Amino acid sequence: MKRRKRLGTKLRPGKPTLTAKAKGRSQRTRVLIIALFLLLLAGALVQRYPIALSPEELPDNDERFTVEQAVGDVLLIDTPSLQNASASVEDMPFGGYWHNVLAREFGPYRVVSVANLAPGDLEHVSLVVVPAGASSRFGPSEVGWLHTWVERGGTLLVERPGAVWEGLLGVAPAGTEARPARRITAFDGARISGDLRTAVIQMPMFAALDPIHVASVRSVEGLQVLLEIDGLPGLMRRDVGRGEVFALTFDFSRAVGSIEQGLPAADWEIARPSASLPPGFTRTASLLADSELGMKLTPTTDLLQRNVMNVVTANRPMVRVWRFPEGRPGAFVMTHSGLPSVTEGVFMTDFEAAQEWPTTTFRHAAEEDAERETNAVLLYPPMAQGSPVTRFGLLGFRPFVRPLGFAEQVRDVVPPQTSGEIILSRLAEGLWDPDYGATFRQLDALGVSVDSSYGPALAATDLEAVQGYSFGTGLPFHPLDRRGRPHRVLEVPVVLNDGDQFDPDTAQLVIEEAATRYNQLVVADWRSGTMQVQPRADVVQSWRASLDWARENHLWVTDLETFTRFWSARQRVALTSTFEQSGRRLTADLETPPIELDNETRFVSVAFESTYEGRPIERMTRNGEDVPFSELSETADGVQLIYTPPPGTNRLEIIYQGPIQLEAPIE
Repeated sequence: MKRRKRLGTKLRPGKPTLTAKAKGRSQRTRVLIIALFLLLLAGALVQRYPIALSPEELPDNDERFTVEQAVGDVLLIDTPSLQNASASVEDMPFGGYWHNVLAREFGPYRVVSVANLAPGDLEHVSLVVVPAGASSRFGPSEVGWLHTWVERGGTLLVERPGAVWEGLLGVAPAGTEARPARRITAFDGARISGDLRTAVIQMPMFAALDPIHVASVRSVEGLQVLLEIDGLPGLMRRDVGRGEVFALTFDFSRAVGSIEQGLPAADWEIARPSASLPPGFTRTASLLADSELGMKLTPTTDLLQRNVMNVVTANRPMVRVWRFPEGRPGAFVMTHSGLPSVTEGVFMTDFEAAQEWPTTTFRHAAEEDAERETNAVLLYPPMAQGSPVTRFGLLGFRPFVRPLGFAEQVRDVVPPQTSGEIILSRLAEGLWDPDYGATFRQLDALGVSVDSSYGPALAATDLEAVQGYSFGTGLPFHPLDRRGRPHRVLEVPVVLNDGDQFDPDTAQLVIEEAATRYNQLVVADWRSGTMQVQPRADVVQSWRASLDWARENHLWVTDLETFTRFWSARQRVALTSTFEQSGRRLTADLETPPIELDNETRFVSVAFESTYEGRPIERMTRNGEDVPFSELSETADGVQLIYTPPPGTNRLEIIYQGPIQLEAPIE
């Protein structure tokens, strides 16, 4: 048997070849090298452009603002809130906005719900306010209690009264459906004139009006029309026994609240001001209820509120807690948004410290500053350009990035010991969630006490807005949620900033008129990096001069936290007052402890009508001792006088001069 030859590969000299196995190893090596290169490239790219993950979710907090029941002679019949969020803006109740009106105009006030109202609640009360949402829930028995109370000398203000109130008012709505209110056509009852009255009359209206025929009003003896909406009665007054009743036939609280809080579109979305913003973001300036409001140097809603309440108390004067300490005509607060970096504004804070100028600086979580802990945090909506992030991975390789949510940003800036104290916030560059109310819900959940994001637009490309009262006021307010409940967070609008529309003459005018015309709070915002974002000499010069402008006009120069503490404390002052018509005597009992703030002690002032039936004060006493008239000052409109009593228990008596007695003609 022949042996078969073994097959194999014949090698040629000088031309070596690889086996199939070796060739496979070579190909795998090349693949591994390419894969390693791609992996390193991907790692470098991910390191430079990390993978973005979703930010930490913030749980919603359903707790809302509650009133600290004070000893006061103003009673608010609280408006029931909706069980569910309203489906449209038109359905959203605004009766809760009366909390803001009464806090501004009177200071302390008491609250009771319609369901819990009893005749005993009306004792030691001078003024009762019934908002629209509450007035519709009154029955004949509750109206009867108020009728008896008014006849004994009380003052009642009812918003949009229905047919059940006809016996008290003498007139009821015509029975037709409510119509949109277009504008105020007359305000003959206002105690202001000239351009101030014109500013109120020309303000845009966002409210419903219950038509009442003029003929019906004329048929009721003693019924006066003090304000007209579209030529129809808007505010009426009638004497009832020794008291009086006022009726607002339109949504006064909505008219004020929709301007101060802002209005979204019908679907609750807030429009983007320009295409330069990415989807999912808008700005607070987009909340303007009317574009003309962006050009206002007049606090229109505040003028309307003040003059309506001045009309209500004109015939039965009341003592109230003044807005500012020690009779100051207004307040000025300088703030700094830490953009692009707080360290860029060191020259500003150094100058302010040298001038003993209290200010507030908002720091953001991306700020690399070892001493950055503060209770004033500048918040970036997660995923916004420039928002702070956290990166993580293995050792030095951190391919993942997650934007810091609001809660993490607060924890990174605010020290733990601040828990339970006042926390201040501002949204960077006015960035806001397009969902109406979503941002305020998040701030409530964070425990933020005060936000100061509202105000004029910074960039002219977004909204053409000059400096001034874009939201109708410079004073704090609690915004309402979609169920009509006040949020816990207090919004304090910015009035002046160093944006594209900055004008030094306008800035000086706004600060001066805060004292001389409007008795307002002016919050200003000069960004820390203003020399980078707004490199203009007049911007920096005006920042330095603003302190002089404020002090020359006797404004209270303070920081935002201190102002907020005072604003809260003034609402806890114990105050009751009564007016005796026959003796033309206004008597007030009050407890005015000194208000201890962080670095200072402030004293509460009170205000009251400067005249009664056109006659001035004849005499004023405190605990039986005469008060020199030199210790009194006037409000900017001259309607009220301001007095600062010493701390402690005080009884004030103000006696108004009697009618002028005409001498008998000589025969």
